[in-house]
Amino acid sequence: HAAGSFFYLWRFYVNSSIIYYYQPYKKVFFFDLFCAAIISLVDLAFPQILRQLTNTLFTQSKEMILHALPFLVILFFNWLYYLIFMSLLCQLPRAYNGSTNGKRYA
Repeated sequence: HAAGSFFYLWRFYVNSSIIYYYQPYKKVFFFDLFCAAIISLVDLAFPQILRQLTNTLFTQSKEMILHALPFLVILFFNWLYYLIFMSLLCQLPRAYNGSTNGKRYA
């Protein structure tokens, strides 16, 4: 009956804490989770891109790297700009809601 008591305690915890507190602010809560996911994906994308370039392109000859460099610069800086811009747009509402959450909602 350990599983039954776990689910009883879990249901009691969920019903008594976060769900009722955030009930009027569901939109803000889910938007905050969406922004956190976008920020995490952007932060995880850069090391993956650099790892892929390091393992594939940068092991080639000097001529191949110099031939691909203009394309890489254009592609990387365009995507870099858009990814950082998306991350910034998602961090602004999170910072605003996080700093005023206790003042406005409590």
